[in-house]
Amino acid sequence: MEVSEDICDLEAMRGGDCMLSSILAAVDVSSTRKARGSSYQPGSHAELDSHANMICLGKHCTVLRRTGKTVRVNAFADSVGSLNNIPVVDAVVVFDNPYGSGESFFLVMYNALYIPSMSHHLIPPFLLREAGLLVDDMPKIHSHEPDLSTHTIFDPRTRMRIHLKLNGIFSYFKCRAIAPRELEDWSDYPVVYASPKGREWDPYDEVYAEEEACFLNHRGELRNDRLPSMRERPHLIDIDEDLSWHAGNIQATYMQATTIQEYDEMIEHNFCSTQVMNEGTPAEDSRYLGVMDDHIARAVGDIDSCLLEDELADALESLDIATAYGVAAGSTDMAGSDFNDLFMNDFEAILSAAAGTFSALASGDPTGVSAERLSKIWRISEEDAQQTIEQTTQLGRNAANTSLSREFPTNDRALRYKRFIDTVFYSDTMFVTGKAKSTRGYTCVQVFVSDKGFVYCFLMRGISGAEYMAALKAFCKEVGVPDRLVCDPHRSQTSNEVRRFLYEVGTTLRVLERGTQWANLAERFIGLLKSGVRADLRDSNAPMVFWDYCLERRVQIMNLTARSTHKLGGLNPYTATTHAPADISNIATFGWFEWVYCLEDRNSSLHKFPHALSVLGRCLGPAKDHGNEMAQWVLKQSGQVVPLRTLRRLHPHELSVTNEAERDKRLLFMNNIRRKFGDAVNLPPAGVVELPTIEEETQEDLLENWLDDPNEMRGWHQPEDGQAETLAVLVDEALRQYHIPVADICNAQGEPMTDSSLTDLMIGIEVLMPHGEEGQRLCKVLRKCVDAEGKSTGIYDDDPSLNTIIYDIEFPDGHIEQYGANLIAQNVIEQVEDHEGHYSERVKKILDHRREGNAVPKGKMHVTTRDGQKKLRRSTIGWKFLVEYTNGRKQWMQLSDLKETNPVDVAEYVTARNLVDEVAFQWWVPYTLRKKARIIAAVKSRVKRKTHKYGIEVPQSVEDAFRIDRENGNTMWQQALASEMNSIGTAVKFLRNGETPKPGYTKTSGHVIFDVKMDFRRKARWVLDGHKTPQPTTANYAGVVSRESVRIAFTYAAMMGLPVMAGDIKNAYLQAPTSESHYIVCGPEFGIENEGRYAEVKRAIYGGRVSGRDFWLHLRKCMDTLGFKSSKADSDVWYRPARKSDGTEYMEYVLLYVDDVLVISENPEAVLRNEIGRHWTLKEESIGKPSLYLGGKCREVELDNGVKCWAFSSSQYVQSAVDNVKAWLAKKNRTLPNKAEAPFRPGYRPEIDVSRELGPEEASYYQSLIGILRWIVELGRVDICLEVSMMSSHLALPREGHLECLFHLFSYLGKYHNAEMVYDPTAPHINEDIFKKQDWTFSTMSEQDRTEVMPPDMPEPRGKPFVIRCFVDADHAGDAVTRKSRTGFIVYLNNAPVYWYSKRQGSVESSTYQAEFTAMKEATEYIRALRYRLRMMGIRVEGPAYIFGDNQSVLANTTNPGSVLKKKCAAVAYHLVREGVARGEWITAYVNTHDNIADLLTKPMTTGEKRNGFVKKILQHIFRKSK
Repeated sequence: MEVSEDICDLEAMRGGDCMLSSILAAVDVSSTRKARGSSYQPGSHAELDSHANMICLGKHCTVLRRTGKTVRVNAFADSVGSLNNIPVVDAVVVFDNPYGSGESFFLVMYNALYIPSMSHHLIPPFLLREAGLLVDDMPKIHSHEPDLSTHTIFDPRTRMRIHLKLNGIFSYFKCRAIAPRELEDWSDYPVVYASPKGREWDPYDEVYAEEEACFLNHRGELRNDRLPSMRERPHLIDIDEDLSWHAGNIQATYMQATTIQEYDEMIEHNFCSTQVMNEGTPAEDSRYLGVMDDHIARAVGDIDSCLLEDELADALESLDIATAYGVAAGSTDMAGSDFNDLFMNDFEAILSAAAGTFSALASGDPTGVSAERLSKIWRISEEDAQQTIEQTTQLGRNAANTSLSREFPTNDRALRYKRFIDTVFYSDTMFVTGKAKSTRGYTCVQVFVSDKGFVYCFLMRGISGAEYMAALKAFCKEVGVPDRLVCDPHRSQTSNEVRRFLYEVGTTLRVLERGTQWANLAERFIGLLKSGVRADLRDSNAPMVFWDYCLERRVQIMNLTARSTHKLGGLNPYTATTHAPADISNIATFGWFEWVYCLEDRNSSLHKFPHALSVLGRCLGPAKDHGNEMAQWVLKQSGQVVPLRTLRRLHPHELSVTNEAERDKRLLFMNNIRRKFGDAVNLPPAGVVELPTIEEETQEDLLENWLDDPNEMRGWHQPEDGQAETLAVLVDEALRQYHIPVADICNAQGEPMTDSSLTDLMIGIEVLMPHGEEGQRLCKVLRKCVDAEGKSTGIYDDDPSLNTIIYDIEFPDGHIEQYGANLIAQNVIEQVEDHEGHYSERVKKILDHRREGNAVPKGKMHVTTRDGQKKLRRSTIGWKFLVEYTNGRKQWMQLSDLKETNPVDVAEYVTARNLVDEVAFQWWVPYTLRKKARIIAAVKSRVKRKTHKYGIEVPQSVEDAFRIDRENGNTMWQQALASEMNSIGTAVKFLRNGETPKPGYTKTSGHVIFDVKMDFRRKARWVLDGHKTPQPTTANYAGVVSRESVRIAFTYAAMMGLPVMAGDIKNAYLQAPTSESHYIVCGPEFGIENEGRYAEVKRAIYGGRVSGRDFWLHLRKCMDTLGFKSSKADSDVWYRPARKSDGTEYMEYVLLYVDDVLVISENPEAVLRNEIGRHWTLKEESIGKPSLYLGGKCREVELDNGVKCWAFSSSQYVQSAVDNVKAWLAKKNRTLPNKAEAPFRPGYRPEIDVSRELGPEEASYYQSLIGILRWIVELGRVDICLEVSMMSSHLALPREGHLECLFHLFSYLGKYHNAEMVYDPTAPHINEDIFKKQDWTFSTMSEQDRTEVMPPDMPEPRGKPFVIRCFVDADHAGDAVTRKSRTGFIVYLNNAPVYWYSKRQGSVESSTYQAEFTAMKEATEYIRALRYRLRMMGIRVEGPAYIFGDNQSVLANTTNPGSVLKKKCAAVAYHLVREGVARGEWITAYVNTHDNIADLLTKPMTTGEKRNGFVKKILQHIFRKSK
């Protein structure tokens, strides 16, 4: 799979066309599958598809993680089409075992394609087997002796067995997504990994084909020594790596240990003693056998050249070829070997494999490095080393003690691939003191660090724009293109060239604010790298000028070391960042500056006889981008550093102190190196290595100062106890403590680039916090709390409840304390008393007043009306009052605000100070004092702090916004204002200086409204002062579609198999022209260049009198242009005839709710983007399938019969409402009732409740709760429709018992909040036998009265027809006080409920007959309106509506043409219902009262089988119990 920047191209994949066909087939699956039950049970079929090469998941799976990658699947032909931008995810499906105990299993699938439009999943059986599952996909009908394991999937670990079923010829099993209740107890369920765990899947890895081919010999026969799986193969050989090779150290898994003699005998037994080399081959060519030890070389040298091919193959197969295979990492390609010159053509490949086997048996470490060895050479703990080995591979092993030969190649195939990195990287520059300029001329390093600790370094010869660009390009080429790159504000890293390059590769540049470099993670890791390199150089006494080699090696070790930290979770930074497996082959063999032997260059004069072929050297780490990936940098005695792949460690006897010859070699080597380059303490002598001249440094300081300032990392690598910490601990600490607040990311000018971070938005918040013995006192958040090094304390999180950043807050007495952001946010939310974020304070007293210059003088006390009458002027301008709140806070308030909240207090204050004769008080104070008692009872003595929201001071003017920003030390309000004014600039036309508005334009004004969102973001909106303009004569509101039309549209879409897509119009009003002629005088918010100038209003700006109407009219004009027509039954439903690709006719719909657009079409995205988007700018992030529409959550589901439809849920809104009620009760030390199995307590009747009347505050709260409950009913909670209707009858005079009843009802909702209404479009089964059709020809009705009247201008209907059903009932004299009856009915379109009704009848009926007939009349009136609505939407209505009732008398009179009215009081209902029956608009039939769902809407029922049965017929999941 080739991964580009963000799209994985699958076009070249073999089998990709088959997989695409399977996906397209699943996506286009229609409702043709046979029904298997009528119950709603969301789930999917997981089909085994051997043509698919990746797992493809459809709906009904739970996505655990989105990898950030997407794929594109191209078909075998352009005509078939393709699927684009398919996300790659890690997901879970649940398999419920239908047999035995019925246990559920979580099946985890990594790196799967996620296609929600698919109705099924596609799973390759190969991947299941790769994950360790036993898959038998042969159907039992094809098996000769079927048993329980036939046609199953079995997991040996959990003992899960899935019995596969057949869907046609495809094997499948049923699965589903994780239910919410299961998420809470997920640890109780067994987990099965259905794909290889934790690694990316490459379906074209050549290793699979190579492994498969090795199971057969050259004759096509199955080999007896079949190779174990490479991914699960145990170590074939265990070797004591610290000793030289001898036979006793070899323990082969697949053959017993042998001695040298036994092994030689085995070789000689299989190979005859004959020279294999061709005649004329030079004698010195025997060096080509140097890959083997002498005893093996002798055996190979005696091979009979006349040996038959079959005999030779048999002999080779008797050896353990698996060992060679393991060493070669799945590759037997020896085409580049010089063995081709030695053997006959027929035996070349076979003998090459044999030579590799012999070499591996003679090597010192063919099984990979041990944890003990790795911990020594990497200088990490043995635990981390063991974990690293488990998380990495060693596919390109290079044995440390291999006999030196250039003819034994190392395979690096598995090391060539790079992975795209999809994460955030931080960049910084590491400088080195000039005296330690490296031998390659490097003086600095550009370091790139991911948030998982992955490090990439680029060595540079200086800091410049060109060097940084080279580093940046190398990083993007070798590592990948990150989503975001964070750097310091240095000009070389923020230049236009850098920005242009990053823009071209699709990377966002984020620049840290000046002075906050501590927030750069790369700077932390630079300190860690310095510490690690210092330690390596010091311990090995390596020259300081080789720091660049040591740094490259240390970076690689840091990237490959696995650690059990929170961010890494047992992975290494490379894998955690790139999501690719890491390999440690080229760094796990040799330690830093380790002694090695290597071959001398054959072109060197020292290569000639009698010089030794092998020479001493010191390993400097992997040679990146030089030769083979297994090559190492080797320092030779000459001082030359060369990349070599053929080298070995010294044997123990060579390192022995008694071996004087080897010791003298090493001593001579190091003396020569020190003369040229110095050592870890001494720099080289002047003139030997070219170094820049800088200030002198003493030898004592040189060791600590050669990498920048040693104090820079004080506290990081020098613990108090003096013991050196391991680098792993330091890295873990850096990752644990590190955080970078988003708000601290600024552009090159030091301006914040975002206003969404909580860290800076907290500054300036005012909130009540605990303060000593005084209880809670009002305080203000000043700043982030920092330590002595200027670093903030705590960990930032987007979730305020998890954000632990510490802040300094100041109390009124000047005392400063520290609190966490999560505690501050918690107190802010708790003190909020409404959904808009305001909270209330009680005014204690009025302290002072102030009369300003714009106050109306006493001489202008009266105004004269048009008819000549004098009236008191009503004005409050120019007066402010200083008030003190109960919490001690003092504030100046406008008279207009204080008068509304505390009118009596103000009246008494101005009377006491003889201010009543002022214009601002004369018109209202005397009246207030006369009605004092009444006003006090009606108005709460609390003032909502409109000046603050969520604890943040909200500006009252533009000048106020600038003042608040100055006090808080930021520009957040100014940024919000600038953003809004940029939008307003398109809505007005600025006139030139001195230019006046056109004739006919009238002056108006506007102002800025400031607001704070729940995430503490500041928001500004400029609005017109529409209240100052004349009232229009026509409607001035934007249209909104009705909820019934929405339900009908969603049901129609499901019935016709049409997709639904939603979108949002951006700045909707500002895109519509205004119909008024107004101009404004620009204020300071328009900028200095425009202040004081005239501007004509050209767009429908928010706040204008007719802005809503202008937007609506312009929208209608655009819809008319597109060919849509407005339905006369609902003007915000727009329809247009269309035809599907298969020729089926249908109606396209566009539903408009102000600026929310809902499109139903075969290609809704094209309608949104290409048609509506041509006239309006849409919010890109809003385009997609609707998930939240008009307050309810919606999702597409699939029924058991395969039909796709839509389901709406109010669970989220209900839970939020319940939480608000709980918070209100908590302030009164109360909780919701515990037991609430039904909306009402048993036997409770609200009309006879005689408890005390509620006070003004509680009565207002009761009314607000009724409003919430009514909306919940509208969202689909039919089960509380009756109870809410009954409680709404007491809005005028609520009592304490009524409020307690609402608390009980909210407790019921809290317990059963998980309800979902499904709009099932399948046609219902109607028993026509129970509906008696009569001949009305001989009735008293004329032929005209017996004919249904069709709308004259209705569109031609298209698509399938709806079947209307209605259940109706009445509760006679149900009200115990007024004895009025109650009507209840529910209407279905097919099987989708679209309307429900419960209401007390307007008159008292003397009999059940009359009450039932009245209910029937109300239901039929709605049905007549519904039939009209459907026809005006172009939906076919065929046949009558089927009405079910449970009163035999009413039904008999409605269906009998010869019936005679006997009771005049029921005349209207009687004739209306019978007229509809005669016309064929509806027909009635009897239903037993126990089956009449409308009974739920007329009589309160306690919990029981009847009530629960009715509710479950309407709502799904509501009574589902958690395990």
